Amino acid sequence: MREPRLCRKMKTGLAAPFHKHCGKPLTRKGNTVTNRYLPTPVLHRVVEKDGLVFVGGTACDDTSLDIAGQTRQTIAKLETYLEAAGSDKSKLLFATIYLSDLSLKPGMSDVWAEWIPAESLPARATICPGDLGPDVLIEVTLIAYK
Repeated sequence: MREPRLCRKMKTGLAAPFHKHCGKPLTRKGNTVTNRYLPTPVLHRVVEKDGLVFVGGTACDDTSLDIAGQTRQTIAKLETYLEAAGSDKSKLLFATIYLSDLSLKPGMSDVWAEWIPAESLPARATICPGDLGPDVLIEVTLIAYK
């Protein structure tokens, strides 16, 4: 990091995180706090960094449901995850939706459109990676802001 210019009046005795020569706060890119929420044995469901909220892959609990039911249940979980980080669906920036079969997209999109008002729709990608797990039809990741 490049050192800032010295001030006309040197100040001494100031403890970090202040510049000793001028008393201004010391700031460095990349030195921000990362908050992690809802830990599991292998991941945190939500990570917040620099005002952005990242929600990891989320699927429903009841895989006996059809695509509409699995989408609704997944969305309900996503809402609680966003809330844990101080965000909500109106602050969504991007969603990645994984479907076990692209023929399910119209049913998922109907529920998605019911959930988010048109003015709050995020950018979105819907892809079909194949196997999401036994009877899992949908999994979603999100990026939002606080």
